[in-house]
Amino acid sequence: MSLKDEIEKLIQAEQQKLDIQGQEDKERLRRAEKRFRPLAALLKEVASSVEKEFLETIILAGNAIVKVGKRENELFYDSIAWEVYPEPAVFGHQENGELGRILKEENGKASFIVNETTYYLEGMNQKSFTFETEQEVIEYFIKKISKEVAHQRRLKKL
Repeated sequence: MSLKDEIEKLIQAEQQKLDIQGQEDKERLRRAEKRFRPLAALLKEVASSVEKEFLETIILAGNAIVKVGKRENELFYDSIAWEVYPEPAVFGHQENGELGRILKEENGKASFIVNETTYYLEGMNQKSFTFETEQEVIEYFIKKISKEVAHQRRLKKL
């Protein structure tokens, strides 16, 4: 076998590994999107319950961004914002026994990560939370959104 043939054989083996990894990545993404759907529906319900003047949401297939603040003309100035998504893939042993990326799941369900950013005149503060269920995420959001919308309404009256 010539050097060229050996190199081509190695390239094809690597391409096959990449193809398999691509299929596995697509499957993980599909599972994450499926996991996120119930939360997305709840977020839409929350968003429809709050004035658009104070709340802006961007809900995608596998994550969402929720912002509370004030709308002035065409711009939205957020005082607090969250990004929420199913807990991402982590490194671990895959089904085939190899070390690689897997979706972190507990009892068949991944928990949710919420990254919170609060904006102040002098800067910002970032926190990250993990919630096990959609209900926990929604309860947290409702509490925080209610508090911030009340604050924004008060500021508007001044």
